[in-house]
Amino acid sequence: MPELPEIRRSCNVVNHVCCGRVFTGAVRKSDVSKNAEVAFSAQQYTIRAESRGKEMVLELNDKLSAAGAKSRAVVRLLFHFGMSGRFQFSGKSEIHKHAHLKFTTSETPPNTLSFVDVRRFGTWRVLGDGELWGPDRGPDPVSEYTAFRENVLASLEKPAFNKPICEVMLNQVYFNGIGNYLRCEILHRVAVPPFSCARQVLQDLQQELDVKKGKESSPDVLQCCRDITQEVLNLKGGAVYDPDSTEGSSEENYRTFLDWLQCYTRSDAMNVRDHNGRTMWYKGELGPLVPKARKSVGKARLTTPPLRDVKLQSRAKSTVSAATVPATTTLKGRRNVGGAASSPTKTTVRRRSDGATAKSSVRAATSGAAIRNVKNQKMADQMVSSRRPAKRACPRVLARKKPTAGPETLVAAVTTVEHTQCPGRAVRLASSSGRVSSRPTRRSSRTKT
Repeated sequence: MPELPEIRRSCNVVNHVCCGRVFTGAVRKSDVSKNAEVAFSAQQYTIRAESRGKEMVLELNDKLSAAGAKSRAVVRLLFHFGMSGRFQFSGKSEIHKHAHLKFTTSETPPNTLSFVDVRRFGTWRVLGDGELWGPDRGPDPVSEYTAFRENVLASLEKPAFNKPICEVMLNQVYFNGIGNYLRCEILHRVAVPPFSCARQVLQDLQQELDVKKGKESSPDVLQCCRDITQEVLNLKGGAVYDPDSTEGSSEENYRTFLDWLQCYTRSDAMNVRDHNGRTMWYKGELGPLVPKARKSVGKARLTTPPLRDVKLQSRAKSTVSAATVPATTTLKGRRNVGGAASSPTKTTVRRRSDGATAKSSVRAATSGAAIRNVKNQKMADQMVSSRRPAKRACPRVLARKKPTAGPETLVAAVTTVEHTQCPGRAVRLASSSGRVSSRPTRRSSRTKT
C-alpha cells in the first residue's frame, strides 16, 4: 500500500508533467469505477498537486472563469490511493486499461493524465468550500513535524494509546502517512519492542523532552517518523517497491529500496501478525502485549524457496484386495516375485485374519523416474497388478506347446494331455523329476480307470 513517500513522489511527478500545460474538456470517469462523477468542465484549466501524509489533492483551476459564474473556478479533488493507486501521464494510445479518471491536455496530439488503480480500492471526492483535507487525518510527520508531535503527545490519555505501539502507528489520525514498512523500520532502529504499550513509550518521550529541552539527544520514535521517512524520499527515484512499474528505471530503484531496508521482509528478521491481522516484522523482543495466538506469516526475501512437497512428486495410493496379494505380510526393499528380480519397490500389506480387503500403499520407481500424480484408480491398479506374481499356467495351454527334446519333458507333456480329459482333476507337474502327481479337488468325483 502506498505510504507517505510514495504519495509525495506521485505529487512531484504530477506537478512536473503539468507544469506549463493546459487541460481542456470534462473530467472523464471509467464505467467500472464506483466513485462519483466529477462535475467539472472547462475550456482551459490547469492542474496542481499537493500531498499530506497518505492523502493527495489535485487542484483544478479554471483560467477563463468569469466573476459570478455558476461553475466553481477552483475544484479540489481529494485522492486516497488504496492498495495500488498511482498517476500516469501518457499519450492517447498508451492509456492504461485500468485508468479510472482522465484529464486531457489541449495540445496536439493530446496527452492524458490518468489515475490508474488496478485493484480499484482507491477513492476520490470533491472537497467542499473551505475544506482543505480529510477530517480523519493528522498532520504530516515530515512537512508539519511540530504539529504532528504536539498532536500525538496531547492525545496520550485517549483509549487508542492503550494498544501496542506498532498498532497505534497505523492510526492515521495520529501517524498520518506511516504504513507497514515504515513502522517496522522505525521501531527496529529505535530498539523499541513493537508490542509495548504506546502510552508508556510516548510518555517517556514527553519526560525526556522536558528534561533535555534544547539539548542534543538520540532520536526518539516521533523523530524517526520524520527522519526515516525523509531517508526514503532521498533515495534514488524515491520509494519504488513495485518492480513491475513502468516509471523510469524501476528495477534499479527497486533494488536500491530493498538494500535500504534493515528489518522489513529481511531474511534475518521474524514476523508476527498483530491484533488487526497486519504483519509486523521485528528483531529482538516483542513486548508484553503480543497476541496470545500469534502466527507467523509470509516469507522473508532473499531466502531459498522451499522445495515442493515430496508427497506430490512420487506417491500412489491404491486399495488392493487381499486375494491378489501374496501371503507375505510386509515386503521392503528388493523382492523377487515369480522367480524374477523386480524393480525397487516398497509395499506394505496389512492382512486381517478373516481375509477381508486390506489397504496397501505402493511407491515405486519406473525407469529411474518417480511415478507422479496418479489421478484415478485404474492407473493405481495397473501399477499394483504389474508387480503381482505370475499366475500358474493352465494345463490346456501347456498341452498346446510343442515338447522339447528330453525324456522328462516328453513324459510331462503326454501325461498332461491325458489328465486334461478328466475335468475333475487338477494337474501339477514337477519340472525337476518329470513325475506327475494329481490331487483331487473338492468338486472332483471318482473317475473310472
